[in-house]
Amino acid sequence: MGVTFQYRTKSGAVFEVTPTLVSEIDRLTAEVTATLEERGRAGCYLGYLSVPISSRGGGHFATNIAMAASIATRVTARFGAKLYVLNPAAYSLPRGATGSDYMAVWSDVLAGADGQGRTFDLVYFVGPDDVLNFFGASGDDRLGTLERWLSTKATTDPEYDAIVKDAAKCRAFLRYYGIRGSAAFSKGAHDEWNIAMRLNALREVGDSIAIYFDGSPIEPGDYDDATSRGTEVPVLHGA
Repeated sequence: MGVTFQYRTKSGAVFEVTPTLVSEIDRLTAEVTATLEERGRAGCYLGYLSVPISSRGGGHFATNIAMAASIATRVTARFGAKLYVLNPAAYSLPRGATGSDYMAVWSDVLAGADGQGRTFDLVYFVGPDDVLNFFGASGDDRLGTLERWLSTKATTDPEYDAIVKDAAKCRAFLRYYGIRGSAAFSKGAHDEWNIAMRLNALREVGDSIAIYFDGSPIEPGDYDDATSRGTEVPVLHGA
């Protein structure tokens, strides 16, 4: 990792960001905030999609981008056009940005201008059924269905062909999407979960941000449970 510094976000989370990208982090935060404000003025409820994006653990970046768009569309269809679902995978920082740089953006977006988390009505964490539905593998023989999906993609896309021809990469792809694929295996999603919990702690029970995982609302006791950090760092130097 290159030179970084600790950036405290409005949610209270701290991330090691790239100094040369701070202006881009601020620009993207402002862009997304403006979109949310516009949707809010139009009468929409606002949702945030927490979805794996990086290729960590056997994932595939292009697949994750397509999957995120598909899941965002499906969540919108489920709740209806009155819900606007913010898909972080649809936005990008300049080449070389790290997961921490992105989390500096999404932490401030989740917290809102006053840091109280009043922007969103729903945070939706992608689960394994969400992932498998993208591949059409929601019934029996899910790994087999996923393998056939990959083989079909390999006939027209060199990136997938390279995965199929590399036994280790193919096994990692099938294991990740067939068994592990979900926000539970994403560092960014761990940060987003903790941020959502932190923001809900500032609100009355009846005014909590609704949290969903894999299509279902989480249980009441889960609203008090944090998880292990992703890219968040515990302290700010000099604080």
